[in-house]
Amino acid sequence: MPNNRFEEIIRREVSAREVENVQDLITVIGTATRESTNIIRDGERKRPYWWNMKIESQREKCLQLRRQITRANVRNTPGNEEITALQKQYNKSCK
Repeated sequence: MPNNRFEEIIRREVSAREVENVQDLITVIGTATRESTNIIRDGERKRPYWWNMKIESQREKCLQLRRQITRANVRNTPGNEEITALQKQYNKSCK
């Protein structure tokens, strides 16, 4: 008696067709794997009830500022006025 879904499918597929070579066995194992594993969906997740467009736009703004700070740090030396201004703006907007 098979103890899990994978073994059950392997037994069913092997008994249903003649497995004469390695390619047939690979096909049976592939079928069993696809049928016995959970499918992970890439669909959009449902937002929490408290999420709104204001939060979304603020989040986008914070991400944009953080990316600008990162790029400015790579291009310039730390302590630059541009970086300091961006960091102040970032800290203010993400509160």
